[in-house]
Amino acid sequence: MVHRGRPCKQFGCLVGLLGTLSSDRQEAWVCLDYLLQMQDKTVKADESRCLCEELNNPGTKTQMETCTKIGKVPKILNTLCAYMQQSTHRPFLLRAVFLLARFHREPVISSLLQKGLLMDSDTVELWRSLGRSILGIQVLRCLVEKLNRAGNNRRGTDSSACEQHNRQTALETLTITRAISEVVLSLGSTEELRQLLPHLLPSLLRWASETLGEERLLSPTSSWRQLFLEGWVLEEKPCRIFLSAIELVLGKCVAQKWMQLLLNRAVWARLEDPLAHPEGVCLLSGVLLRAGLVSPCLVKNLLPWLDSCSVKLRVTAAAFFAELERAERELKAVKETAAEVNSWRRNMRRRS
Repeated sequence: MVHRGRPCKQFGCLVGLLGTLSSDRQEAWVCLDYLLQMQDKTVKADESRCLCEELNNPGTKTQMETCTKIGKVPKILNTLCAYMQQSTHRPFLLRAVFLLARFHREPVISSLLQKGLLMDSDTVELWRSLGRSILGIQVLRCLVEKLNRAGNNRRGTDSSACEQHNRQTALETLTITRAISEVVLSLGSTEELRQLLPHLLPSLLRWASETLGEERLLSPTSSWRQLFLEGWVLEEKPCRIFLSAIELVLGKCVAQKWMQLLLNRAVWARLEDPLAHPEGVCLLSGVLLRAGLVSPCLVKNLLPWLDSCSVKLRVTAAAFFAELERAERELKAVKETAAEVNSWRRNMRRRS
């Protein structure tokens, strides 16, 4: 027995179970009707009844549109996450989140990102399970798009409102980057990751450059109450989080010898140092070039930085392309030298 207007704590689980029965039993639709009315007081009886009737419609398009409406009922994902702590339910709940993400990828990813930078073990497991699934590269692509959009929303620092907006944007980019790291860590397909690299690498490198030299994102005037409400205190430099993500991504895309070369040349430490950052970018681009990861698409995505309003991005881009030009001149010189050697050998053969 259930009562309308009294939310059901097992709502997400019950909807998942009813979904497996709905194709055979009309009673399941009636139960789903009651569940929708219980969970959301704003859903009128006629509206929920229409949803159930639409789900019975043989048309695939109609069913998909209605499933999307139901997928937007509040707190479904939160209900599933609440049951994560019960070990006996974990496999089922991970599967349920996967199914939600399969049909409602954007709402699921947005909901998981709302949990913030300080992810608990359950949230980390959810991101990794999505990374291991067949949706892994699609989830990663969605996160990259979100990271790009967040970067485009940054404003100036002329007022306290702008400062607050920029701080929230920076926190958002760090949260997305943490999610990217967890997904990449569990991603199965290296080839698909390499294909996404021309878009993923600029997104991470952009924010590593933008946050260069920042010790923390909270303003000096933040009160302890604000710190408590935000529920977040940065223990490491923001730049380091983006660089760690880049290191993780490249570790999946290149041979170990190139990662060791980056380590031996202290590239990560240089990239984090405002004074040595341009040198670090040169070394990084040189290794990327030798590893065959500098594609026309990557160059195209980095070119606009040369005219960016951000000084930091202009410096990063200048260092990157300076190394490419140096490598091109070196390659040209090697080719010319090889041509001269070959010409000398031909002349020696003729004389002999």
